[in-house]
Amino acid sequence: MYVVRSPLYCALIAATLLIAPSLQAKEAAGHNFADSATVGGQAVGLVGVGERTKWMIKVYGMGVYQKTVKKSAAWLIDSDEPKLLWLHMARGISAEKMRDAIDEGIDKNTSAADQAAIHADVERLKAAFPANIAKDLDIQFSYAPGTGTTLRLGNSDKVTVAGKPFMRALWSIWFGHKPADGDLKDSVLGK
Repeated sequence: MYVVRSPLYCALIAATLLIAPSLQAKEAAGHNFADSATVGGQAVGLVGVGERTKWMIKVYGMGVYQKTVKKSAAWLIDSDEPKLLWLHMARGISAEKMRDAIDEGIDKNTSAADQAAIHADVERLKAAFPANIAKDLDIQFSYAPGTGTTLRLGNSDKVTVAGKPFMRALWSIWFGHKPADGDLKDSVLGK
């Protein structure tokens, strides 16, 4: 049986198919990320979202925000402007696992000289995590030029680390040449 569809019906279906991906792109690991956020009193726009998985288990959803929205890993790492990495935990993990992941990501994406220069700052950041990182906890790494990178757990700022080298190393964990999760990086960048 052949069914004739009106042009209006076909246009509505086409519009739905075009709009649906953009609506879905704001959700990751069951968390909806807003179109914008604020860092250091300045608005930042959503670059993209993705999910960190390990052994097919969702660990967290990530929303990435920046003042100048560009789908470029190099731009995300190197730009000296307000930006935000927002992780929403899809499951609980130990602080030890988070600390190991930070160390591994920095080790894979940062030169030995840069690692030595920021070592004390990395240790300060890792020490700010609680013993257990609960499911549904929001973890935010915000960067504001002149202030540095601030770790926020839930609604509480824990530590701020000055300097662009530390920010670059932290962002390289997710967007460097050996990211923590290549699929997450590609998802955020729309690849």
